[in-house]
Amino acid sequence: MDDVTSGDLFEAFWRTLIYNRTGDDLREKSRPESVIGCSFAYWYMLSKLYFTRKWEKNPYLFDLHLRVLQKLMVPFGRIFDLTYGSRSFFVTESGRIGWAPRTADPGDVVAMFLGNRIPFVAKSVCGGDDWEYAGGCYVHGCMDGETWRIDGVEWKFMRFV
Repeated sequence: MDDVTSGDLFEAFWRTLIYNRTGDDLREKSRPESVIGCSFAYWYMLSKLYFTRKWEKNPYLFDLHLRVLQKLMVPFGRIFDLTYGSRSFFVTESGRIGWAPRTADPGDVVAMFLGNRIPFVAKSVCGGDDWEYAGGCYVHGCMDGETWRIDGVEWKFMRFV
């Protein structure tokens, strides 16, 4: 099985973390250059250093790695800090990744209004057939109207309250 640092999954992951956008205005259409992906690799390495508690084994070597990686991760880190906001990272049952409003919970669904370009999270009301809008979300590969061109997507009508 591939991990997050391999091939297409690596590309999809770092682009999802920054909504596949650059700059201060996340509504702009410019896509990040691959150098941002390289910067993400350094950001990821630094995260792994922290999570694996490497500073306990050799604090001097950790400090050296920390200083180098902090400089190399700046391009990705700057964009990530702009996009993270009040969102939660998610993975759908079908393997799509994205960002949802913090109010999203496991079991909620990613949905689209017919003709809309941007997906949203819908919450079931009392476990029934009624739904409520929880907020817009980012789903990699399903933005800017791409969803309407995906084969095998299940479409059904939902009633919102």
